[in-house]
Amino acid sequence: MKDSKQLSIIMGLLDKRKLTEKGFQYEDLFYRSQALADYRARFPQTKESAMKTIKVDPDDMSRIFVFLEELDGYIEVPCDDPVGYTKHLSLHEHLIIKRAHKLYIKGHVDTLSLAKARLALAARMEEETEDLRTFKRKRKPPKNMKKIAEFSGISSAEIESKPPTQKEKAPKNSKDEELKKAAEFLDEWEEILGELDDE
Repeated sequence: MKDSKQLSIIMGLLDKRKLTEKGFQYEDLFYRSQALADYRARFPQTKESAMKTIKVDPDDMSRIFVFLEELDGYIEVPCDDPVGYTKHLSLHEHLIIKRAHKLYIKGHVDTLSLAKARLALAARMEEETEDLRTFKRKRKPPKNMKKIAEFSGISSAEIESKPPTQKEKAPKNSKDEELKKAAEFLDEWEEILGELDDE
């Protein structure tokens, strides 16, 4: 575990962020902990010293690592995420979800609204992936197959090679209804994927 954290620190994306009473903000996510609050109480910060070096693991947005000069080392700071949005979430996925949120939800960005967008996007991805697996080989595959595969964590070749699967009829319960409603804002799917070209 220690070696894994050390590797995340070494390989993490380097950035600078200001330490506030709310912790750190990175890509519309907040990171804070009791240890960080205790640090602020023990070591009052100036405007200059409040700017801290952080390391972000692009494969795990559930935490960041912050270098604290007074402690001469990094501490792990978790994301303030009561709904579990950042669990198994990469930076790449997060940026795509933020783009979809901005285009179609256009409301306040927090972990709850992002989690709803993530559910909707995952549902649409599942539908798109299934469509890719079942299209006839004589037809031209959708132009966005590579982007869909990237978000789904699989290769486009894998999608083409897998045989069509029979979809199981999902039970009609409140969770399915909520997921269906959350997915409605992604009806203009081509526009979302087109926007990714501008990243």
